[in-house]
Amino acid sequence: MSLGPALAAAAALAAATPPARPQPALPAVTVTAQALPRAPQVPASTTVIEADAIRRAGAQVDASEVLARVPGVVAANRWNYAQDLQLSVRGYGSRATFGVRGVRLSVNGIPATAPDGQGQLANAALASADRIEVVRGPLAALHGNGGGAIKVGVDPAAQAPGGRMLAFADGDLWRAGAVLRGSGDAGGWLLDAGRFDTDGFRPQSAARRDVLDAVGAWTLDSGLRVSATANLLDSPFAKDPLGLTPAQFAADPDSTAPQALAFDTRKSTRQAQAGLALALGDAAGQGGSVAVYGGRREVVQFLAVPVGAQAAPGSGGGVIDLGRDYGGMELRGWQGFSPAGLPLRLVAGLDLERLDDDRRGYENFVGSALGVRGRLRRDEDNRVTRVDALLQAEFEPAAGWHATVGLRHNRLRFASDDAFVAAGNPDDSGARRFVANVPAFGLRWSPAGPWSLHAAIARGFETPTANELAYRADGAAGFNLDLRPSRSMQREVGLRFDDGATRVEAALFRDDASDEIAVARAHGGRSAFRNAGEARRRGVELSLSQALADDWTLSLAWTRLDARFTSGAPACAVPPCPPGAQPVVAGNRLPAVPSHFGFAELRWTPTPDWAASLELRGAGARFADDANAARAAGYVDASLGVARRFRVGDGTLELRLRAENLGDVRYVSSVIVNDANGRVFEPAPGRRVLLGVGYDW
Repeated sequence: MSLGPALAAAAALAAATPPARPQPALPAVTVTAQALPRAPQVPASTTVIEADAIRRAGAQVDASEVLARVPGVVAANRWNYAQDLQLSVRGYGSRATFGVRGVRLSVNGIPATAPDGQGQLANAALASADRIEVVRGPLAALHGNGGGAIKVGVDPAAQAPGGRMLAFADGDLWRAGAVLRGSGDAGGWLLDAGRFDTDGFRPQSAARRDVLDAVGAWTLDSGLRVSATANLLDSPFAKDPLGLTPAQFAADPDSTAPQALAFDTRKSTRQAQAGLALALGDAAGQGGSVAVYGGRREVVQFLAVPVGAQAAPGSGGGVIDLGRDYGGMELRGWQGFSPAGLPLRLVAGLDLERLDDDRRGYENFVGSALGVRGRLRRDEDNRVTRVDALLQAEFEPAAGWHATVGLRHNRLRFASDDAFVAAGNPDDSGARRFVANVPAFGLRWSPAGPWSLHAAIARGFETPTANELAYRADGAAGFNLDLRPSRSMQREVGLRFDDGATRVEAALFRDDASDEIAVARAHGGRSAFRNAGEARRRGVELSLSQALADDWTLSLAWTRLDARFTSGAPACAVPPCPPGAQPVVAGNRLPAVPSHFGFAELRWTPTPDWAASLELRGAGARFADDANAARAAGYVDASLGVARRFRVGDGTLELRLRAENLGDVRYVSSVIVNDANGRVFEPAPGRRVLLGVGYDW
């Protein structure tokens, strides 16, 4: 498969004349994919994870290694690299059986979330990332279709020239990489290349992944800021061990479903993308920016759909062959004012996104041979376009008060052209259009001293993904024309305290959603979705960073979350129900969302060359289905890390030793929501020891 045509980028300059005199500074709230708000500046619950925390969290393979320290975020490593991590923010995105839904993602300024809301973070180069920024709560609605926003990024212009070689290994995993950095008076560049390889701790769970990341940022004499990025992901194989039933997990959590071995379930992925951004002006005055990006993603995946289930005329087979072309543009312009001496900034923006999926399905057998590509059973072209307009104002109504008010107008169009029409399999072509206005308002009060308080409210808007629109809930052929977006009212109040030695953040939130999207039926390897009525998400988030002494620090994050359906839906509208139909019961908890979860780290740094840390991360029980029939028990996982640095020549050698799951607890790391075969548990490995070596120069 050729990736050459994937890389294309073009740009136009948004020019603006600087103001005649300096304007009063305002806290910046940037709502493009280029940067998310910094934690202390906006009326929202935000967390910034800096580079050092990313480096010491593990082998820098999966974002779940470090996102566990963010309150409100459930980031579970599936230990199945054919499916990416399981990620939800305040319960949004919990229904995803693969990839990430309901959370807006970006990597180095390029959206990692498709226009329909489906995303992934496998291409994020964590070894060189400067920071990971997480926005939760109502103001996340200004970032687009989703219930939260997460950005992984790097600023090469802020790094000193040099490089780093690194390697990690344990009993069944190794990762190696190199980072090179260069800089000059005008800016800098960075190149990150890495390979990850694992045999997996379960049969049929081996994987390999290569990532190449190139980023550059420069400021020209004219004041024009230019940034460019290119990213390549090549995963030639990622075996899929599937989930385990509760009985299989209890008998042997290191086992693999027999169907995974019989069908050789696996996935291969190749992705290439590039982006270019230009900006002129200053944040508090007048300016503009334009960013363009494009890429191609190719996926081939062999599933464990039983041969008998593929006999149905409408079956899409058991092999997915997907070719996706995608691209977009983001335009921003802003102007600072000072009416009556009060700072005011207006922001206007336009986002354009498009994806084109060439999707084919094949049988996963030929005769008696399983796990091989057979006859064509699906051939369609799916297109999604998104056009969003943004208006936003940031102002100070009085001393110490900062307000943000915004309106995002969302327009999405889904279209599918079915080229596989046969007896018993009619034309499944169709189109849907979704339109919504998403208003948001936030207010922050920052009196003199270390305290600040904020409150925010917004309407949320989450469309179904293209996969969720693919099949009808009644089992008949055709596009799922009855599925509507989920809409919500989101509210939060929060406080921050930061005096340099102690930082405390707390938030109370409540979200009420209508037309919650849930599984209607799961049968024969297919899941169909419907609107299940109303849902409520409410809870409290707490985080603490405390300097206990000169060489001890404590970090805590804890969340209490009650996420449940508040209205129910029968298995089907008119009995008899089709196979796999599932009811939704009012009062049941949303699947994959624990009622409480948290993180704690005690870190000791007696000298600049020595560091040690003890981590605890855990969660309460989770349900794996809407019926709340399959329950994964809660767990606590303890890890111990030690790092030592040595001067070697002109560089620094660093040795890291990290022991994970010290208690050798066998627990369910993630759940596969509403799996039709009952294989809902994805186990975590037992005790493991990771050795890391790095050399910086």
